[in-house]
Amino acid sequence: MEQERVRAFELEKIRLENETKAKAEIERAKIEAAKIEADAKAAKAETEAVKETERMRLQAEAEKLKYEAEKERRDAEAKFKLEAETVKARMEHEYRRKEIEIRNRDMGAGGNAETNPHNNSNSSRSAALKLPPFNEDKDDLDAYLIRFE
Repeated sequence: MEQERVRAFELEKIRLENETKAKAEIERAKIEAAKIEADAKAAKAETEAVKETERMRLQAEAEKLKYEAEKERRDAEAKFKLEAETVKARMEHEYRRKEIEIRNRDMGAGGNAETNPHNNSNSSRSAALKLPPFNEDKDDLDAYLIRFE
């Protein structure tokens, strides 16, 4: 009977050892599962961070392109406006030139001071007045300019 008790004791000891080993294995498996789950969460968080970074980069790039397009539009608009003003100034200049040309032609075609209201005595005298060209070697600039006054 003593042998049976020893045997029962050893069987109980083996059973307890096996239970302890099983519990330890279960605990290791739980720890491993938690570790895998934490790694998966970290990978998911990293993926989300990469996606967010890419989204922000694309948004910044879109804003930059929008700004550049707006700047190009404003530059083109300013260039167009400047061109329009230049054309307008040229046309006004050409109009005035033609007006003067017509006035001079009318005066030369037989109009005199009494028949032409735009004509005055100073303009006819200045048209007849001819100054010699400025010569740098022999003329003094101040004296030359005084001739015009």
